[in-house]
Amino acid sequence: MCTATPRTSQGFTLLELMVVVALIGVLTMLAAPSISLWLQNIRIRNASEAMLNGMQTARMEAMRRNTRVTLWMVSSTDAGCALSSTGPSWIITLGAAPPTSLSNGCANAVFQDGGSTVQRYTASAAMLGIDLTAQDAAAAATNCITFDGLGQVPTQGNIACASPIEQIDMTSALPDTVALRVTVTTGGQARMCYPDPANQLKATDPRKC
Repeated sequence: MCTATPRTSQGFTLLELMVVVALIGVLTMLAAPSISLWLQNIRIRNASEAMLNGMQTARMEAMRRNTRVTLWMVSSTDAGCALSSTGPSWIITLGAAPPTSLSNGCANAVFQDGGSTVQRYTASAAMLGIDLTAQDAAAAATNCITFDGLGQVPTQGNIACASPIEQIDMTSALPDTVALRVTVTTGGQARMCYPDPANQLKATDPRKC
């Protein structure tokens, strides 16, 4: 008597494979906007943290050396280095005068009073899509801030930066991204916060600017 041999599975059929590929394509298309938004928010936060770290480093150097130290926002730190209120890179310098020559790059900046570059930060290519806007207390564009030996932002005397940065906004043209802001008080304290233009946060929320 003959018995039927059970049929063994040979894997996916071509039709099943095409269905799986189609489903993966649909899911990828649905997830792409969320992934782009997530990546852009990470870039905004990285840019904010870079500026916050620069402020804190400049302040600590001023207190450690007991002298005035200035952070300058620049377009880049290569040969195209130029002061810019939109950054995204920065240099930290000693001396009361701004750099008068950046033609050889920020690393070889020339100063009126013999100052020198303490540290510099070069923004990564991923951060170039983030919009930075630095403003002083009068909401005018500016590109620098000076800290004295007490860690404060001086307003009198021989100051390298006459219009110090009070806030830097980090935004993106991509819709629904979360903007961030770095603020600095006259006492020298810098913090990162949410501008919250839609008032979604409570007034007592410590994350709110």
